[in-house]
Parts: sequence; structure tokens; C-alpha cells
Amino acid sequence: FVAIAISAMVFALSWNLWWQGKDSRKIVLGAGFLAVCLIDLGHTLSFAGMPAMVTPSDPEKAINFWLAGRLVTALALLAFALCSTKAWALWRMLAVTSAAVILPSLFWWAVLFHPAWFPHTFVPGSGLTTFKVQSEYVLTAMYASAAVLLFRQAAREGAPELRWLAAAAWTLGLGELFLTMYADVTDLFN
Repeated sequence: FVAIAISAMVFALSWNLWWQGKDSRKIVLGAGFLAVCLIDLGHTLSFAGMPAMVTPSDPEKAINFWLAGRLVTALALLAFALCSTKAWALWRMLAVTSAAVILPSLFWWAVLFHPAWFPHTFVPGSGLTTFKVQSEYVLTAMYASAAVLLFRQAAREGAPELRWLAAAAWTLGLGELFLTMYADVTDLFN
């Protein structure tokens, strides 16, 4: 819930501070973390042992939300690193923010009502599937790429806040590596 609250705060700050410098990257980052907030709520409510959220909670349901949330986080950081700082028109900001609500809603619908659409990610007693492990490695590479891009930008622009964002992206990538090793959803690596 702390991570969900932080994601919501990133969105709120980005939305309310975009006018400082008219930086469109703030909207990209904020909208991305609004989507992460909504997806992570699904992840939190899907853990085994939680009451059924439309369908019974289980590790695969939680992992599907997890992977989607981490993918959106990585994409938001990459988009932030690659976007120009020019100001956007209000309609464009609203479109990006609307997409940050609509796309997670569609993902929730797919996970809850069409779980067969997703590849298996966890087999009780055996552990993670190859798909899950490879997905985590792809996410790690995406976070590392975002970290490098942000660090280079920080050096070019002399912006210390970009160094902190690069460090956050790097840390997120390192965290994903731990999630390639667990055999049980409650073990030390998780």
C-alpha cells in the first residue's frame, strides 16, 4: 500500500507541477505512475489468502498484475528519458492521463475475466516458469536502459534530480533480479 500511495503521489505532484517549466515529461511520468498505482492495487488484492476479487486470488493472478505494473513503470521511465521537455497542449495531457486510467482498467478486465489469455508464470511446488523469469530479465534490461539514459541526461543538463531518478531505475532493475529466483511466493528472494 505504501508503493501504491507513492505512485499516487508521483501522479499528483506531476499533474500539479507540470506548469513549472512547462515540462511534458512530468505528465508522462505522472500518468505512468497513475497506471502503476491502479495495476499495483490489483496486485495487492490478488495475493493468495486475500478474499476473492471477482475470481479467487492466487499467485499467477498476482504475478500478472506485478509484471504489468513493472512493465508500465519501465515504460514510463524510458518515456520520461526519451521525451522532449516542450510543453504539451491541455488536450494531449488529458489524453495521456485518460489512457493511464483506461489501459489498466482493460488489463484488470483481462486478468479477472480472461486469465487463460496469459502464459503461466508460477507452478506451485515447482516455482517460476521460463516466461516469468525471462520477463523479469527483460524488465531488468529496460530499467538499466532507463538508468543509463537518465544518468546521461543528468550529466548533460547538470540536473541532480535526474541522477536520483537514474538511481531509482537502477535499483528497480536490481530488485527484479531477485524475482527470478524464488520457488515459493513467500520465500526470502520474494
